[in-house]
Amino acid sequence: MALPLLEAVYRQSSALSPEAAGYFRPWLRLAETDTAMFRTAGTVALPTSNPLRSAATSNGWLLNLFPVPTRRLWNSLSSGALNGLNPSGVTTASSSGSSQQVTAWTATAINLSDANPASMASPASPYSIQAALGARDGLTLRDTTLNPFANLNASFNETGSFTGQAAAIDVKSALHNSSPLHTSNKNPLLLYAAGGDLSGVTLYSATKVQAIAERDITDIAFYLQHTGEKDVSIVSAGRDIIPFNENSARRSTAADLSLGNVIVDEGMNTVVKDGSGKPVQTKALPGDIQIGGRGLLEVLAGRNVDLGTGPNLEDGRGKGITSIGRSRNPFLPFEGAELVILAGVGGATEGPAIGLSKSSLNFTGLAATEPNSKPLPPSRTSS
Repeated sequence: MALPLLEAVYRQSSALSPEAAGYFRPWLRLAETDTAMFRTAGTVALPTSNPLRSAATSNGWLLNLFPVPTRRLWNSLSSGALNGLNPSGVTTASSSGSSQQVTAWTATAINLSDANPASMASPASPYSIQAALGARDGLTLRDTTLNPFANLNASFNETGSFTGQAAAIDVKSALHNSSPLHTSNKNPLLLYAAGGDLSGVTLYSATKVQAIAERDITDIAFYLQHTGEKDVSIVSAGRDIIPFNENSARRSTAADLSLGNVIVDEGMNTVVKDGSGKPVQTKALPGDIQIGGRGLLEVLAGRNVDLGTGPNLEDGRGKGITSIGRSRNPFLPFEGAELVILAGVGGATEGPAIGLSKSSLNFTGLAATEPNSKPLPPSRTSS
């Protein structure tokens, strides 16, 4: 199983076990024997007034961005490809009755949260095990049965689903503040692959997004949200947009045991075959481009767009390109966003289109050829 980096450090150096450095150096030990309760907390980035930037994803990671109303957003920019599925370590895999060391690959997940920050710890009100659970005796000192991070975990437990357990109002309310935090943010979250593909990324964004790739956008899952009726999100590729793609070149390499590779993302997604109901399994990302709230989502491809009409996941994900209104966030208006999905649309000069207003479509010329044409209304832009 793939672990967040900080929890792996806990296990290697601090946990009370013969394999940990803390076993021989007691001053390094955690008070707990089980590090699982720290898993989510170890993925949360501290609040900052500066934008978080990444030149490119160097390995698969999970990052939860602390919900701060004034946060400037995450920018992940690459002059080449932006691949979230990458080697993250070494593990052991079994094949034909024998074990071998292989390279472990994990995909990337980014969560720009809009949970209620007041429900979380702060310098003025830090987490305290004694305050959360009361006085403990010597036995429970090293084995806490109640997780003091339960509320924190609920605030970051994004899945993209809104059916089954995810449909419960308490689950949704834990993930979203009653007043959207990022309403005042004018700039979108950016994912730019200026010279290649954008792949292997799951993105949960509580605000508008621009996800642009010079070549293909493939093997992804985007769960987006608008906070205003004029918000515009853009997902644009110079070539193809294939959200669900378990046969992408990179994923095929990462899953090829003969090359010494294995994908170790936790769990396997269960999908249902069309018409038969027989469950099958895949490790590909769900392939959703989902928009909550109002506004406009533009999905533009220079060649082909796959609408995502294949098998669906049992938890309701894997539906392809959808507008869901307030289905995931009960604090949004009922109306859903408008969708514009176009194939064969590139940039005004070359490469991917940065929105309809900067695409190869000649709206002004088209209007001029229409008899008795009226002036076009001002176009909506992403600025």
